[in-house]
Amino acid sequence: MKQRLSRRKVSFASVALCSLLSACSGDGKDTGGKRVVLATRVEPSRGLADEFTTGTKWNVRLTSARLAIGGLYYFDGAPAFASNERRKPLQRLQDFFIGTAHAHPQHYVPGSALGEMTEPSSVDLFRGAELADGNGVTGTFRSGRLVLPENIVGPAAKGLNGHVATASGVATQGDRTVYFDVSADLSDIRESSPLAEIDGCKFEEAEVTEDGTVTLTVTPRIWFNLVDFTTIEDGEEGAPTSIVRGDVAHKGFTLGVAQLTAYHFEYSR
Repeated sequence: MKQRLSRRKVSFASVALCSLLSACSGDGKDTGGKRVVLATRVEPSRGLADEFTTGTKWNVRLTSARLAIGGLYYFDGAPAFASNERRKPLQRLQDFFIGTAHAHPQHYVPGSALGEMTEPSSVDLFRGAELADGNGVTGTFRSGRLVLPENIVGPAAKGLNGHVATASGVATQGDRTVYFDVSADLSDIRESSPLAEIDGCKFEEAEVTEDGTVTLTVTPRIWFNLVDFTTIEDGEEGAPTSIVRGDVAHKGFTLGVAQLTAYHFEYSR
């Protein structure tokens, strides 16, 4: 049933966009818009290999991070977390740690569908990648949706080994040093995001009037903000400990992968 719902929702966005494309004339007189081609690329966040401190006070340095992508969709509605901007500082802090920053439907109204890239792929986030071209219509882009795939394909598929997200590295705290690798499956993501969509991500507001490039920047350190390595065996540099389902650390990781703040869209000409 969840798979059917996911397909229906994605299909709805695609149908909405196709309707817009059909309504747009070549000179834009019918709707005020015109068709555009949107090249697509994925980039890692700046300083991806640098050490960072998690919300659980572990210092982490990543050595690998990969992500599978099922599709990308762009809308004119404000991003989901915009609704939290006027909340009290303490409440915003609590929201960050308990996961309210996930794209909850009641906090996000996508508005009109303006663009999409629907060819599944996968990315080594330490390298970045060019994805297939997308298409869309002119308008004001404000938010985005990342759909995670059921089938893993693309250049990073071998490293993902059937998972939608993987990462490895070393975590330290006091006299502890933990070498780890961790992965998230589609079923894990669906526990917090039933449609396996990270919805309502920020799209740096842009008035799209012509062909250009949409860049998705992924910040894997956000995947680890809730990860507590306390109960994870130390492992070794050449033989890291695999964090598996059932570990509290694994749950923290899967919640992190579903955090919409880990994904940021931007348009350039």
